[in-house]
Amino acid sequence: MITTTPESVGFCPTRLRRLDAMLQRYVDEREVAGLSAAVARHGEVFYATSFGHRDIARGLPMTPDTICRLASMTKPITSVALMMLYEEGHFQLADPVHAFLPAFKDTMVHAGTRNRGHVLVPQNPEMNIKHLLTHTSGLSYGWYEDSPVDAMYRAKGRNLRSMGPDDAIESLASLPLVSQPGTRWRYSFSTDVVGCLVSTISGMPFDEYVAERIAKPLGMVDTGFCVPAEKVGRVATVYAQTDDGALVASPVSQGDPTQRPSFPSGGGGLLSTLPDYMRFARMLSNRGTLDDTRLLAPKTVDLMRINHLPQTLVPIAFDGEPKLGYGFGLGLRVLVDPAAAAKPGSLGNHGWDGAFETHFWIDPVEELVGIVMPQLAESNWRLPRDFEAMVYQAMVE
Repeated sequence: MITTTPESVGFCPTRLRRLDAMLQRYVDEREVAGLSAAVARHGEVFYATSFGHRDIARGLPMTPDTICRLASMTKPITSVALMMLYEEGHFQLADPVHAFLPAFKDTMVHAGTRNRGHVLVPQNPEMNIKHLLTHTSGLSYGWYEDSPVDAMYRAKGRNLRSMGPDDAIESLASLPLVSQPGTRWRYSFSTDVVGCLVSTISGMPFDEYVAERIAKPLGMVDTGFCVPAEKVGRVATVYAQTDDGALVASPVSQGDPTQRPSFPSGGGGLLSTLPDYMRFARMLSNRGTLDDTRLLAPKTVDLMRINHLPQTLVPIAFDGEPKLGYGFGLGLRVLVDPAAAAKPGSLGNHGWDGAFETHFWIDPVEELVGIVMPQLAESNWRLPRDFEAMVYQAMVE
């Protein structure tokens, strides 16, 4: 996987050993069972390593080709899929979602409660495709406690991702929006709807579109919504940390990764490896191209990685916790204020995370890409921040 030396791209090998020590410490202190990490600059991978185990009980080490659950690091891939269709002229970002998914035509917006129940009003403006890509659609995830709409999500009971795509869309569209489209940033099922848009517009099942149009051209040989039986031994166990600091297998790991899901989730369904995701991230860093394959035009990638939120919606926030210094582009967080973020990095840094503490970012100024892939449920999110800081301290030119 490594294609050049640290010195050739401005990194100090001695300082990189600090990064090694930090990652090893996370394993030694049982913060994670194992992890893989890689860093590239100027299109060349100069650092790639693994620590700990992908399966503690079986004594299997974490390796670069370990297959990990990406969770929400699926979202940038889904967003790229939709923007590829944008480049083919199928829609404009301002087009209403209901033009392609009619179920959203009559979706109402929650506007408060009165003695007789919830007050619902029509969408104004109508939810459009850009709202989905920027998480300003008014949709939710059902885990928040600040709106009665999330209680409605929970009352539905059945997990939307256990349905087929058509049923999931009908179910989502039957629930009111938390807010008028464009007025609030809220992490949500928006990118799952983006995946359904890809399927509807392309005429292909979403998982097949990703396989044929993204994974295969980029040489992402271990990326998909399920795993062939011959590769299942490489799938990492997702661990959770108990109150006494022990690592135990999370229920997430109990599912059969060889089974094709009924709803290939654009918001969180992919499995992949460190080398595969590095190829995807390098494509974005290279403004849409990798080797002899171009997925997007440079200006389209530039559009994706700039902040699209008004100042009133910056910084983005998760369940009331602000992500200081960050706005949001088309499927990617965007660093708009390095001082507010209080960590090293360049204006315009972009990337995303996954629920199991997977993390990637791209620094367009330094032509830098970093990825770290543990598999930890209910994490405290310190590892991604430490990882970025230790990468930057090793960059000396």
